[in-house]
Amino acid sequence: MRRIVKNGITGSAGFGLKAFSKDDLDSIHYATLQILGQTGIKVLNEDAMEIFHGAGAFVERFNGYAIVKIPSHVVEESIRLSPGNGIFHARNPKDTFVAEPNRVGFTTFGACPNVIDPFTRKARRGTLEDTAGFARVCDYLDEIAVTERSVLAPDVPDGMMFVLSINLCLHQLYP
Repeated sequence: MRRIVKNGITGSAGFGLKAFSKDDLDSIHYATLQILGQTGIKVLNEDAMEIFHGAGAFVERFNGYAIVKIPSHVVEESIRLSPGNGIFHARNPKDTFVAEPNRVGFTTFGACPNVIDPFTRKARRGTLEDTAGFARVCDYLDEIAVTERSVLAPDVPDGMMFVLSINLCLHQLYP
């Protein structure tokens, strides 16, 4: 199991980054609570709407979606009940990553619609093949603790992009 060196502690040991003060973080937190409670979020999945409603959120349904407004007490209780760490299991148990407070791990993220073609050096739309290629590259990089789908694959049928992307990544990593 990989446990990244503890960071962010007071002292001169390790690598740390303190971009925000406690007051800054509190301001961001309270602004987030205000947005979640007053503006809400758009939810497209019926099951997710029911889960939010069951947890105490206000669900306003429209044609095919809902605006979900989450009261601050629901958010605060969810934070209080959340575990202090998360485990990202790897194919090889020695590479399993433990995410916990004051530890830093690097990950891929997002879903980039465009890539720089490695052969032509020109920007173009991503493909399912690019998704697999990024998975292979990340698999070889010890510095990447967790890999997520990095490239969108609009060359697959509607509604299948996520399923096929994950399936292809798994096939590349588990031949």
